[in-house]
Amino acid sequence: MSRFDKERYLGLTEDRISRGEQRISRQLALIEKLRHRHHSTDLAEDTLSAMETTLRQFYKQRNTLLSLKE
Repeated sequence: MSRFDKERYLGLTEDRISRGEQRISRQLALIEKLRHRHHSTDLAEDTLSAMETTLRQFYKQRNTLLSLKE
């Protein structure tokens, strides 16, 4: 992988991580709002779990890209 490609993929991955963290933050706020209103949070918590799994994959991808030698 060229240095250019690595930097490009790393930038895309960093962007995905940032957006994922923002989505998780909003999802946590939604869960708290649902709890406050005494609504079920099951689906929201399942969605949060999927988001967290995806974010972990992006972290792994970033670590892999960072470990590649140029």
